[in-house]
Amino acid sequence: MWQHALHLGVAFALTLLVIGPVTRISARYGLSLLGIGDIEGLGGEVLLRPHPWAAAGLALLWGLVAGFLGGLLAWRVRRRGEVQD
Repeated sequence: MWQHALHLGVAFALTLLVIGPVTRISARYGLSLLGIGDIEGLGGEVLLRPHPWAAAGLALLWGLVAGFLGGLLAWRVRRRGEVQD
């Protein structure tokens, strides 16, 4: 069971460390009247920056829990080979 948890936790953490740096998002928004100019005070900017180590830590924890629960479910089923229809 702990092997499932360890494998899934490490896989999630490594995935987020690889994908995290490329997920920076920036968006500007505003309100214009009839498509001409921006109305002052009704616009802004949204910037989302990843925190790779915090995300990797949460992914590791989430993967450990999910892998452990999956291992518990798979522990009762020890079928090997082909499944008959």
